[in-house]
Amino acid sequence: MHEFICGVSAFRLLRTPPQILALYPPLPDISTRIGKLAIARNTDTLGGLGAPIHVLVTQREHLRYSSSVKMHLWSQELPLDSFIENELEITLSSPLFTLLTMAPHVSVTHLAMAMYELCGSFSVYRPAPEIQTHLDAIRNTRLSRDLWQQVRDAHGNGTSLWKRPPLITVHELQRYTERINGLRGSKQFRQAAQMVTGQTASPLEVQASMLLGASRRLGGAGLTPFENNHLVRFGREARRLAGRQHCYCDLFFPGRKGGRALDVECHGHLVHDSAEQGGLDANRTLALQSMGIDVIFLTYEQLIDEERRHAAIDHIARCAGLRPRPKTEALMQKERALCEELFIDWETLGS
Repeated sequence: MHEFICGVSAFRLLRTPPQILALYPPLPDISTRIGKLAIARNTDTLGGLGAPIHVLVTQREHLRYSSSVKMHLWSQELPLDSFIENELEITLSSPLFTLLTMAPHVSVTHLAMAMYELCGSFSVYRPAPEIQTHLDAIRNTRLSRDLWQQVRDAHGNGTSLWKRPPLITVHELQRYTERINGLRGSKQFRQAAQMVTGQTASPLEVQASMLLGASRRLGGAGLTPFENNHLVRFGREARRLAGRQHCYCDLFFPGRKGGRALDVECHGHLVHDSAEQGGLDANRTLALQSMGIDVIFLTYEQLIDEERRHAAIDHIARCAGLRPRPKTEALMQKERALCEELFIDWETLGS
């Protein structure tokens, strides 16, 4: 039997940088008893794929029960392009089908967060210490070009945040919802896809987008519309101030009734704490303000503390020309439940 890795196991593979996958030995043959034993004895298989490995089968007679391999029976017609083969010749579910096979096993909020990651220009993966040593050694060499780029903190240390091209687009995600009607997990998939507002570049941008953009009945602030990753082309004066031709706004609110537009920037410590980045942020902010665009910086600490979160949301709403009504206690309970799911250790997403 050929192994078709799916669900959370496929999600872990999709978020693992290819340069790290290439360092690990081939995956044992999970269709054999010896292969299953090898996985059980080494749960760090393929750098954190973990056990059990989730596998999809299409025939009941292929179902087997094991502590190292968990098989899922798919008896319905498979959507088109359900599987891909990666650089290690492992067949796994495509990004879209991975999300569909995850849908019955995770909450709608966590499924939406996984959608944001696969649609975004980032991935979250924590290398093992020995792998990080290797990454440090090849940093800034020809070997690291054209690969996923690890984000480093202000001290130059590698982090769990990686930059890479999006694996799917938001448009592809929305179109997929139309192709999977009646399939297992399609209802949860559709609900989660409705929470995705656009392409993001970090977990903090996802958390801010979901908290600000989700409807009030789901626990969000309902501050829409806004656009993620909005391109602003600088005019002549703004180009002189910023020292660049353009920039991208994390969450962009267009001006309402002749008001000023608003850029909400998610100020993550990993990226923005260095002195060099601070200078770039200041130049960029002044350039946007010269074009009539207000800028607000939003931090993780402001979002996780309820009192500070409400103050920040109220300020953003006023600047965006919005006037949301005060939340009832029932809506506040929804907000707290949403925040409990949003503000997790992102590395564990899908687990």
